[in-house]
Amino acid sequence: MLKNLHYLNGKWVRGKDLKISAFDITFLRGYGCFDVFRVYNKKPFMLNDHIQRFVKSSRILGLKLKLGKKDIQKIIYKGIKINKNSELIVKMILTGGISQDGLSISQPTFIVEFLDYKPWPEIFYRKGIKVITFRSQRFLPEVKSTNYFQTVYALKKAKKEKAQEIIFCWDNKIYEGGTSSFFANINNKLITPQKDILPSITKKAVIQLAKKLHIEVKERDVFLSEIKNFKEAFICSSTREIMPVVKIEKLILKNFYL
Repeated sequence: MLKNLHYLNGKWVRGKDLKISAFDITFLRGYGCFDVFRVYNKKPFMLNDHIQRFVKSSRILGLKLKLGKKDIQKIIYKGIKINKNSELIVKMILTGGISQDGLSISQPTFIVEFLDYKPWPEIFYRKGIKVITFRSQRFLPEVKSTNYFQTVYALKKAKKEKAQEIIFCWDNKIYEGGTSSFFANINNKLITPQKDILPSITKKAVIQLAKKLHIEVKERDVFLSEIKNFKEAFICSSTREIMPVVKIEKLILKNFYL
């Protein structure tokens, strides 16, 4: 991380020099946006989709991104080329800029981090993980925000309960994971929440793959009362890919074979 080269407002810097002002509103208030994706063997996965979502997030937050989509593409491909590792995690960040009063946004800082990919423990894929529910709902879920207060707070509880992820729930509905999307198998149909969630790009890829495999997919409201009907479940994200869930709270999903 410290040895890799990263992009910072027009300059390429090492990790130790990748810094923003302590007066930046992203540091002070968590007001900013980001996006993250995998690079496989020097090839970025669904790059255009991630850039489009990043740009959309910045527009919703009213942050002025001076660079166009093609400019961002060039930066990313250059970063992939000049960093040695062929397996990377790339994170685009747009801060809210230095705030004079601690509440106002100004000229944003644009950062692209090039991080060496570190695989999740293999046992998570082989034996599955436990998740817990957390009663909360994201503000502006369509934005990939730098404000992860809810997730960080909830994951502390999850760790105590030996769970690896939290699932946001509200009004008896299941929405999404703290850092992932959620799927379940009910009656051999792949069910996943549709509304008031981040438009996940990995989720989009999973749905496309499922349809190619002739697996029926239903995007709809998913209720907590349906958990007992789950034959299987999994979460997905850019860094995790697809990770099986074998336990939700105290309920063991019996159809997952260890």
